Amino acid sequence: MKTVVSICTIMFVMAIGVGEGYGADAPALQALSGAARQQLEKTIAAAEKEGRVDYTEVVMAAETADALAAAFRKHYGLNTSFLVNYTHAGTTAAVTRIDQEIAAKRVRTDVASISVPTWVFGHAKAGNIMEYQSPEYKHYRRAFDLKLGKEGFFVLNGGYFFVPVWDATRLNFNGKSWKDVVGAVPNGRLAIGNAETSLSVLATYVGVRELVGVDFFKALAKMKPAIVSQGELAHDRVVTGQDLMSLWGQATHVKLRNSKGAQLKLMIPEEGLVLLPQMSFILADAPHPNAAKLWLDFMLSKEGQAIITAREALVSGREGAGTALAGYDLTLERVKAVPINWEALSEADLKRAREEWISIFKQ
Repeated sequence: MKTVVSICTIMFVMAIGVGEGYGADAPALQALSGAARQQLEKTIAAAEKEGRVDYTEVVMAAETADALAAAFRKHYGLNTSFLVNYTHAGTTAAVTRIDQEIAAKRVRTDVASISVPTWVFGHAKAGNIMEYQSPEYKHYRRAFDLKLGKEGFFVLNGGYFFVPVWDATRLNFNGKSWKDVVGAVPNGRLAIGNAETSLSVLATYVGVRELVGVDFFKALAKMKPAIVSQGELAHDRVVTGQDLMSLWGQATHVKLRNSKGAQLKLMIPEEGLVLLPQMSFILADAPHPNAAKLWLDFMLSKEGQAIITAREALVSGREGAGTALAGYDLTLERVKAVPINWEALSEADLKRAREEWISIFKQ
């Protein structure tokens, strides 16, 4: 099946004018004093001179990035001419682009949020991610404990997951386990993601396989599932009834469609789920390092997380953060995220898992 990956780059530029600057009125400075305040003032001043920050990620809608950019400028008192250049891409496309920048020694990305933990850990080990101890890290202790970050280098700015999704007007399903999906719909009416082309679907396959075993996937293959390579399309097919269930259910897509009248439901499996963290980091050769630090800190802050979780229904790694999908408690404290040692999972491991998935679903 042909996979279509598109990249859209959206420039958020507010009208050129004189902003608040980095004076005493900047909200970020209000609670600080002494050396901490002086340091932040210097960072804000240096960021103003840099004039921009370039951010790449794989989940957020343009409207969310726009809201973040506006709040970011206000928080640090940056001039309205300060540019937040936001690039949204599919996971594989984003990874390929950053790999190319690093290989060519022409890094243009300052900050990235990528949901391929093995890839991020690898780049940290190779020295391609800046060592930076964000002051917000102290609010992410549980996330670090779950291997959803590496202190001093990166942590998730939000996590998403793939679980069964169905339309309650078309299917009466009361399953609680991954295994309850087997036989839940007629053959040919189930959809799955494409682990051959999607790194995030492949990572989910690896994690769920550890939970329930490979025989679960062999049983699914006997149901003759449709392999759908785009998350939005997978949910649209469930809404229209083309598929009665998809294993590619995402809270973000469910929130959007239900806000327009759909009645999609998710099953949060009792065995647990694979949380795919958007690991957020600064590139070691970031062209705008001071602006990059401010952007990362703001995304991880209480205000930044409130914007992201409210609009995207992601699972926040920040202690005390709320949830944004009615009927579900999607906080890190309540979601049963399966601990996976992403750092130890090698490219060879992923290659073997991909080949196994192909042998099950495409032979």
